[in-house]
Amino acid sequence: MVAVLSSPVVYPLLTGTQPDLYRAFMCQTWSHAGRAGTVGLVHPDSHFSGDKEARLRQVAYKRLRVHGDFVNAGNRFFPPPVGRSSHFGVHVYGPEGEIGFDHLSWLFSVDALRLSAQHDGSGPDPGVRYGDTWDERPHKKRVIRVTRATLEQWQRLTGAEGQPVEEGRLLSPVSVAEGKAIKALAEYSLRLETLDPQIARGFDESGAKKDGIIDYPPLGGRLGLPAREVGRRHPQGTPDRAG
Repeated sequence: MVAVLSSPVVYPLLTGTQPDLYRAFMCQTWSHAGRAGTVGLVHPDSHFSGDKEARLRQVAYKRLRVHGDFVNAGNRFFPPPVGRSSHFGVHVYGPEGEIGFDHLSWLFSVDALRLSAQHDGSGPDPGVRYGDTWDERPHKKRVIRVTRATLEQWQRLTGAEGQPVEEGRLLSPVSVAEGKAIKALAEYSLRLETLDPQIARGFDESGAKKDGIIDYPPLGGRLGLPAREVGRRHPQGTPDRAG
């Protein structure tokens, strides 16, 4: 399966990327769609941020008409083992053309995708939280119109100006209200790279355990944890917001 998914003949857009069935399925639907056909898919969005997925991302942008980024908070969409903080996307694709699609992020209800375009824009701006719960409200300001100019601005923000604009990473603003902040940060002259930072990934748990750097010895027949980890509790169902 890996050989097929990595084949430059069968899946040229996936060459050099992490083999993944959802990406292969995307490519197949594009190949089989009619000239004026429309395809709707629910699948992960990891290709919008990876370094090696630039070519796939470029073609996806040119075909996208609507993209909705959903959060599985409280397992409201998918039961375990899918995580409560997992994201997935609803994607509507059309014929390849100029980049131009509606992008809605951090959605916690189906209506937030279905009805936001028809909303009159009144009421408080949308966010991740509303009161003491997740913000499920449809709102006009959720709809971000992504064009080539949008990707260019986001590219300046992320510092990836060396790659073609059409291959830029997709950001996830909750509303158009964040546009001014994105613009201000993108135009700020001082860049972290000019300070020559020394950045390391640190230890990868799987690799470090294999190399014997990290070890969780069994305690009484059960999997043990280092002392500093004992008693530590991690909150459930609280997704970390990323830009």
